[in-house]
Amino acid sequence: MNNPDFNKFFKAASLVAVFLALFLIVKTFSEMKEFRYIGSGVYPQNVISVTGKGEVFIVPDIATFSFTIREERPTPAEAQQQATERMNVLLAELKEFGVEETDIKTIAYNLSPRYQFPRVGFGERVLAGYELSQIVSLKVRDISRAGEVLSKVGQANVSNISSLNFSVDDEEAARREARKMAIDEAQQKAETLSKDLSVRLVRIVNFSESGDFYPYGMGMGGDFALESSVKSAPGFPAPEIPVGENKIVSQVYITYEIR
Repeated sequence: MNNPDFNKFFKAASLVAVFLALFLIVKTFSEMKEFRYIGSGVYPQNVISVTGKGEVFIVPDIATFSFTIREERPTPAEAQQQATERMNVLLAELKEFGVEETDIKTIAYNLSPRYQFPRVGFGERVLAGYELSQIVSLKVRDISRAGEVLSKVGQANVSNISSLNFSVDDEEAARREARKMAIDEAQQKAETLSKDLSVRLVRIVNFSESGDFYPYGMGMGGDFALESSVKSAPGFPAPEIPVGENKIVSQVYITYEIR
């Protein structure tokens, strides 16, 4: 029986079936293609790990140190006034040396009563006065004048000068250079090791870095303390301040997947 409507329906259904089959085939191939990426975040079992180290030596260009102005007076107001007058004079002199205001920072300010006790027998403590101490951190960007600045601060009859430190303004550039040296060394080790093992490096699956700053040479840069209560006389020659070199170290750890 030749029914035109039935033939049309049959052709349409066949066409739909063909399209459905093609869709399923394409979908299957697509899923099979993506299957190899499943679990790609899983840490591979076959790996090698290498380390690399880079060292960069650089001459410091900044000196920092701290000093303390201390005053003892009968009243708090007198102690503050005397300390403020001394500090203002010293700050004005430091600015004449080219020290920027932003490089001068108060890191501690203490005002407290001071008591005395009887030398013999027993008795109540007696208020002897008030002691004020102001600790200031100072940064000298013209490191060639660090000795002159230290001498000027000493002439101001400060209580002590301490924590002299030499650093590098653009230390990050030196760290990048040291890191690049460390990575190059680690990569060279990995390539040599892969050849010796007859394997192929696939990709980096882990990377970490550690590093630090080291003064190079005892007393020749870096951090050391110069505790002093000596009052430098006017005209006293400025001390020589060798700055030496700072050592920037980068240690990298790289793990490669191998096949």
